[in-house]
Amino acid sequence: MTGRMFSILLFLAAACLVIGCAAQTAVTIAPAKDLNPKLAGGEFVPKADNFIVILDGSASMSDPYRETTKSAFAKGLASLMNQIIPEMKLTAGLRTFGDLSAWHDIRTARLYGMTQYTRAGLGKAVRDVKTCGPSPLELAIIEASEDLKGTSGGIAVILFSDGEDMDKEPILAARGMKALYEERVCIYTVLTGSSPVGRKLLENVAREGGCGFFVTGDSIASSEGMADFVEKVFFMRKTAAAPAPEPAAAPPVVAEEVREFKVERQAAAEAVPERITLNVLFDTGKAVVKTGYYKEIQKVVDFMTNHPTATAVIEGHTDSIGKAAANVKLSQRRADAIKKILVEKYKISKSRIKAVGYGPKNPIADNKTADGRQKNRRVEAVFEIR
Repeated sequence: MTGRMFSILLFLAAACLVIGCAAQTAVTIAPAKDLNPKLAGGEFVPKADNFIVILDGSASMSDPYRETTKSAFAKGLASLMNQIIPEMKLTAGLRTFGDLSAWHDIRTARLYGMTQYTRAGLGKAVRDVKTCGPSPLELAIIEASEDLKGTSGGIAVILFSDGEDMDKEPILAARGMKALYEERVCIYTVLTGSSPVGRKLLENVAREGGCGFFVTGDSIASSEGMADFVEKVFFMRKTAAAPAPEPAAAPPVVAEEVREFKVERQAAAEAVPERITLNVLFDTGKAVVKTGYYKEIQKVVDFMTNHPTATAVIEGHTDSIGKAAANVKLSQRRADAIKKILVEKYKISKSRIKAVGYGPKNPIADNKTADGRQKNRRVEAVFEIR
């Protein structure tokens, strides 16, 4: 084959890929309901200051659904939500995932934000979502966590997907997002399709958010249904303040209480470590903990034994070599391996330990040097005393 012929074939293949990865026109699902009067009347108060929409752009979203495609249905839902969100100050963004480039390995991209929310801006981003390629939802969630850095206040993550062609990685990525933003973030998942496997996955992703929930797209494909969804995601009902109780007379302070108070203050003033970096090294691509490192793990055991109310998050981290998705999986397996030893060998209650893999997202040294990469390949234990 001549070089000219090869170039022509390569061009035709790329053209077919671009044509195949087309945008699905959003369908109009229902007229929008106006929530502004409720907000203006003081019936509701905002609970989210920021939100990011994650819209599935993988190939399976091109499949037929409800006399259109799953993608067009999902974009119709997102468009209806966009029309119902009241006029209020919000920071917003939209991210999609799939095979987003014919020439480069791009699996997720932010099409809008993070910026001050406008209906026009978000609406254009929804229309620009295309459908093509695999379903790396976990990468979209990981990158969304990065998108949200620098925000303050409550966060709503709203995911539209069919949940197909995925494994447990999106659940682990959602767990990592929750560990990063804690009570600030709530995750809401919307099933666009009818796959029982997809439903189960999206239910589990929402469950990791703690304060969010799962719904089917069919249940919110009406003006009333979407208005109810928007109310629950963005607002809470305003409750009347309870009358302030009468101040109780202070009891006399006795010497024993003074002594106990001093002891409590002294204990609170003592420096308590909140993070321990474990010197546990793994073979390349492996998650097996060698017995020689059990002395390092003993540090966690000692801390949790001395602080019986403490909980721990075992964080797995990697360097930047290799694909981000593979590194997230590897770091999760390594964190899980440490947790397993703590539970099975040292009998620490598994309810007190959470394992999260962050991959290369949180380096502590320069990944351009061998020494820096070695420092980034680490496991840390982060404690919370209640």
